[in-house]
Amino acid sequence: MWTELSFERNTKCRQGYIELASMCSYLLLTEVM
Repeated sequence: MWTELSFERNTKCRQGYIELASMCSYLLLTEVM
């Protein structure tokens, strides 16, 4: 489910959490599934 929390997480990833980029992508994919 796409929630405000996941949106905020995605925003933080884009803001420069480079070291967590792969984790963010994984979390987003699991939420979409």
